[in-house]
This record gives sequence, C-alpha cells and structure tokens, in this order.
Amino acid sequence: MLKKLFITSFLLLFLVAANAQEMPAPHVDVFEISGFKPYVFEATYPAKVKAYNVATVVAKVSGTILNQSFKEGEFVEKGAPLFKIDDEIYKSDVEIIKSQLDVAKVQLEKAKADFERVSQSFKENVVSKQDFDNAKFALEQAKSNIALINSQLKKAQINLDYTNILATEKGYLGLKMVNIGDFVTPGTPVVTITDSTKVYVEFSLPDKDFSNLKNDLGDFSNVNLTLSGFENLNGKITFVDSKVDEATSTVKFRGLIDNKDKLLTPGIFVRVNFKSVTSKNLVKIPQKAVLQNPMGTICFVVENDVVGVRPLQIIESKDDFYFVQGPFKPNDKVITNNFFKVKPGTKVVIDKVIKEVN
Repeated sequence: MLKKLFITSFLLLFLVAANAQEMPAPHVDVFEISGFKPYVFEATYPAKVKAYNVATVVAKVSGTILNQSFKEGEFVEKGAPLFKIDDEIYKSDVEIIKSQLDVAKVQLEKAKADFERVSQSFKENVVSKQDFDNAKFALEQAKSNIALINSQLKKAQINLDYTNILATEKGYLGLKMVNIGDFVTPGTPVVTITDSTKVYVEFSLPDKDFSNLKNDLGDFSNVNLTLSGFENLNGKITFVDSKVDEATSTVKFRGLIDNKDKLLTPGIFVRVNFKSVTSKNLVKIPQKAVLQNPMGTICFVVENDVVGVRPLQIIESKDDFYFVQGPFKPNDKVITNNFFKVKPGTKVVIDKVIKEVN
C-alpha cells in the first residue's frame, strides 16, 4: 500500500514539473540603462538674507554735536565724515601741551649743555663725582620729560581727531540716533552702517541630505548657490554648523552672495538653490521597476532572456524615476511589469524595450 502511494505521489510531482516546464515564458517590458551618470544633487531651501556687516558708529569723546555731514540712507565709504563735535576744548589741550613741549625742549638743550660742561670739568678734576651725577640725572630727566609730553600730545591730538566722527565701514547709513545740539559721551551710538554689497543667506539642510552629502563631498567648498528669481546672483558656502539642531533635525548653513547691484535687502526671505556634483555614479531606472522584499530593495533584470536580481540603494527620486546605486552595467535591461509571473533564474520574453532619454 505504501509502495503504491509513493509511486502515485512521484507520478503527480513528475506531471506537475512537466506541466511547469511546458508553461510558456512570461512576457515583460524592460527599461534599458544607458550608463552611469555623475550624481548632481539639487535642492531648494528657504533662506533669510542678512547683511554682510552691520556697524554701529559711536562717539569717542564728549561734546556737543555741531553739524551732520550725511543724508540718512545714503552709501558712504569708510572714513567719510558723519558728525562734528565741538572741538574748542580739545584744540586748547593740544596747544597747551605743545607749549609745554617747547619748554621741555629748551630744558633739554640746557641739560645737554650743562652735562657737557660738567663732564669736561669732571675729567679735569675740577668738579666732584656728585656734580657729574647730578648733571647726568638732569639730562636723563629732561629726555624723559620730552617723551612724556609727546605721549600727552599724541593723546590730545587723538581726542581732537575724534571730534570728527567718521564712518568705520563702507555701507548704507541708517537713521541718525543723535541731533545737532545733543551732548554725547564716549560710547554714545550715533548711526548704523550696513554693508550689503555682499549678503549672507542663512538656511538649513535636513539631516538626511546633510549626511549623504557630507559622506560624499567631505566638505562644501565647491557647492554653488543661486537664488530663485535672482539666477544672476551666485555665491559659496562660508559656514556649516558642527551640530544638528535636535528640535528641527536640520543643520544650519550660511552662504555669501555678491549683491553689488543691491538686488537683495537684508531681512527678506528667499529660496536658495543648492547644487553640487558629487563623486557618486548613479543609474536612472523607473520607479515602477523597484521592488521591496525581506532582503531589501531590488529590481529584476534580463540577461540572455533569463531573470536576474539586482540589489540597489535609492539616492534620489525625480519625476517617475529613481537615481540608484547598485551592481549595474550599461545596457542592463530592467523589468518594469508582470512581476507576479517572473522569478529569478526563469526565462522571459521581452515585448518592448524602453530606451533611456537623456
């Protein structure tokens, strides 16, 4: 009985196998890969424009504002006159110290003459060592007095110069903070200067984009930046934060953009176009050709009419395609349909070959 059952089972398996072999090969459409392409990462992120430099000009000496030499909002070069502080006291200080310097110079000449005379007398044993030492001390003291007064004169001259409040940077002037007749002291802000001939754009990359690019590029020095709506403006990355913002899962970036034509105003929001050619070589395949199975992401390919499997990694999606990495070759034919009837190692018939359009 068991022998009969075994024979019957064997015959059934044989018939099933025979029928399976006789089943016609499934028909499929394929997408033909043209070859590898350098991966160009392109993305657009919201960004805020910030001034390249904002300086607050302050008074450096005390006094009354006598006049103003600028119009609010105009562009000035570094060193341009802005305000004038009453300088009468400072002029007087300079003149007094100059007079003291003249007196000190006369005293120095007298000390030199006295020292020469005493030195000669000392060599002739006419005067004592004490007299010689006193003359030498008087000469050194006169020299030191000259140096001290010169320092005082320099300081007085600096204070006099500070009565002319000058632009510390080039840029556009803001609203004045003081008026003619106001009394200012050292540190009193008088006006701001904003240099927007260049501007910063600050934006953030999602941590996934950042990680992919960081691993591939190493740094971001060769990344090109343009702005949506301002394609003639371009710039470079100047700052990449060293940490991920845990609240937003992003990394802060800052780029520097040439703004000599004043097209961008600090404070506005723009969209920055981030573009970089990476070292990755990718292939382009239709999204519908990509499958998920317990072992990962794959696609089926046809080689000599036989189905093979290619594991892959999706790098980016665009339109109806994926840009992927994997063990592909130029002219590989990727199956795009009829997945329920194809199995690795079985034969298929290709109905249609879709060529990649560059």
